[in-house]
Amino acid sequence: MINLFHEGHSGINNVKKYLFVASLAVIMHSVLVCGAVRPDDYYTEPQVYGDRPNPAGEYDLGPIGASGIMTRIYKGVVVTVEETQPNTPAHGKFNKGDIIVGVNGELLKGKNPLVVLGMAVTKAEATDGVLAFDIKPGKDSAVKKVTIKIPVLGAYSKTFPLNCAKSKKIIKQAAQFYSGKDRLKSHDLHNALACLFLLSTGDDAYVPRVKEYFHQFLNADGSVKGIGDHSWYNGYNGVACAEYYLRTGDKSVLPILQHYCDDARDRQAYGIGWGHWGYGVWPAYEAGGGMMHAAGNQILLTLVLGKMCGVDVDEKTLVGALKHWYRFVGHGAIPIADQRYWHIFRSAGRDGATAAVMQIASCAKGDASIYKQAHEYLSMSALTSWPERQYNFEVIWHSISGANVLEYDPDLYYKTQQRFIWNFNLRRQASGAFYAHSDHPSMNPTDAGVSLALAHTAPLKNLAIQGAPRSKYARDFTLPAHLWGTEADRAFLSAKHNKDFYKYGKEDEMHILFRQLPIRLQYSPGDVKGLSLNMMLRNVRHWRCA
Repeated sequence: MINLFHEGHSGINNVKKYLFVASLAVIMHSVLVCGAVRPDDYYTEPQVYGDRPNPAGEYDLGPIGASGIMTRIYKGVVVTVEETQPNTPAHGKFNKGDIIVGVNGELLKGKNPLVVLGMAVTKAEATDGVLAFDIKPGKDSAVKKVTIKIPVLGAYSKTFPLNCAKSKKIIKQAAQFYSGKDRLKSHDLHNALACLFLLSTGDDAYVPRVKEYFHQFLNADGSVKGIGDHSWYNGYNGVACAEYYLRTGDKSVLPILQHYCDDARDRQAYGIGWGHWGYGVWPAYEAGGGMMHAAGNQILLTLVLGKMCGVDVDEKTLVGALKHWYRFVGHGAIPIADQRYWHIFRSAGRDGATAAVMQIASCAKGDASIYKQAHEYLSMSALTSWPERQYNFEVIWHSISGANVLEYDPDLYYKTQQRFIWNFNLRRQASGAFYAHSDHPSMNPTDAGVSLALAHTAPLKNLAIQGAPRSKYARDFTLPAHLWGTEADRAFLSAKHNKDFYKYGKEDEMHILFRQLPIRLQYSPGDVKGLSLNMMLRNVRHWRCA
């Protein structure tokens, strides 16, 4: 058993304070939920996507595509204009407080407004560029029509983002924005992702910007400066730094990569993982010993990339974490901390990030079959978790690792991409940047939007974590052929249904399983009362549930 209060943890008083705050948050959440308006009382159609505004709350929608209209959704799903961006089609045609009730002849009421608006933008960009909005200047005002015209980019191809002229235009616009001279100034998560995106385009024109970014963290003598002990920042930047080296062979950045690997060794807790930041951990955090796997994922990925790049990686640190993460694969979604999984299907991006770990690990010399099998399972998990693709880290890693499914089931990948065309078009701003809705106050939506840009470049396979051809600067490395469990346990790594699955009927759409099956850690017998016996018998044989 882990000793939660061993030397090196924060004090007991701090733990008590944390528990008090956590308990108070649970009580307040219960009070709010009890008095909230149920979504079923507003929506007239079944929920398909996780990204759907709650009628009882507010939602920062942001842009309606390249129109320049910036919006917020208020209680009752009231889509309201907040402002219009200068030099855009909407500028000067709308006022703050205007309520959007319909677009191109379709009313929003009772429907997911994100999908309706996104589909309208999709059709306009593919045809004549026309968006005709039904507007109420105030709640009690009469409806009037305001028509604007956005740029026509054409339609996404059926194999989007591959063989797609529209995708190429979008990638170029986004790369020009995220490589701007006013960007890439600070050592943080989103700038690391921007560097990954620029490298993933395959265009050498953006490589110098990535070099400039990392060189601001080097002193004249080549030593490292300005990098702290933030697990989120160090993990993502470690991945970007390694990818830059594998692309260019520029040894000047190796001291930075070495710094990230040494920091991972020094701050690892329990020999398995990492917290949010610093050297201490909150033992009660998420009831998992203070671990934060969503941050630790990228640190582990940095370590395996460090092996590929030839820097000094502490073997005990790497193998301890690799074994810890591996033992979760195939047993429900990878949890937030060292605990039982919360959800069979939803990992908030951790399955996708671990797929990237297994992608690099599968390049090890010798028998790497466990990593290859885990890679397939986790990539399929990331892609097929699309009904809950809304949280920032889900979008990041579904974008990056979901594309791996092209190797295993290209039709499934293309079908899933087509499902989200409305979202890609809705979130893309006139500037070329994307806008990722975030419930996290620390995240700037435009900065976070680079995760949607990565969905357009991931299949191009220009990054090692995306399955790029072996870099001429890569080193040979080895990893254990066996980490955990027995040979029989590898059956759980299968991404195929049980052989008897189809005896009980056709496969349900994934969003139906998400909404109807008892797939969370906490559920009651009443959760399955409405399910048919055949549905239960079939899906107990589903590869995600078995």
